[in-house]
Amino acid sequence: MGANAQVLTLRDTRDLTENINAAAESGSEYILRFSNRAVNGDMWNVLVLPFDTDVATISNAFYYVAVDILNEEVASGNVHFKTYTGKIPAYTPFLFKPTSDPKYGKKNFNEVSFSGVKLKAVPEKIEVSDAAGNKFVGTVAPTTFYGSKYWYLSKNLWYRATRYTEENPVKLKSLRAYVDYTRNTRNMAPQIIIEEPDGTTSIVSPEALSEGQFSTDATQDDGWYTITGAPLSEKPTTQGMYIHQGKKVIVK
Repeated sequence: MGANAQVLTLRDTRDLTENINAAAESGSEYILRFSNRAVNGDMWNVLVLPFDTDVATISNAFYYVAVDILNEEVASGNVHFKTYTGKIPAYTPFLFKPTSDPKYGKKNFNEVSFSGVKLKAVPEKIEVSDAAGNKFVGTVAPTTFYGSKYWYLSKNLWYRATRYTEENPVKLKSLRAYVDYTRNTRNMAPQIIIEEPDGTTSIVSPEALSEGQFSTDATQDDGWYTITGAPLSEKPTTQGMYIHQGKKVIVK
């Protein structure tokens, strides 16, 4: 990195398109910093970055990160995120889960910078799609959406935008991502399946907020599922590991 590298701060409350494109056109290397963005330890977070990176770089910034990217090969109809270890091209929306273990120190976006990066121009579309028609759509500007076929992530919980309207939509800031399944090939709503670092999976059915409720206090699906995602009619009595409210639960 050159001695005169410029510092570029990206504020997630703004449309970043113009600043990113200007930095990309310059061809210069930057020290990239962020503002107004919190990161939750031991929880899944969404992220879009305007430069090529890799899992090792993200892990170095936030400590022991698990990264999942939408699996384009899965045609089950579910929204399936796979554990990822390689390079992450610019504008690839992904999930990441940093540790909150205090021995590694707590970091959040306001304390993180990426040095020596070359930004790339904002593409026309920022999304990853799978074979079932699900899309993981990224943002570089504050974005709004509403409807039962849009889901967003907040503090490790997925929410369905069913009760939001054109007048009162979900408001998502820059450098984030949401799920759009308007083109899903199944008649029933898919589940979100996230591979955990230990090889097990978290399976979540996003909750719709109740009428008039526009906060992030909703609870997750109260159903029970096998570890492979098959729904059960009631709480299991057979010993084993199951999925309940998006978490692995052991029934003894």
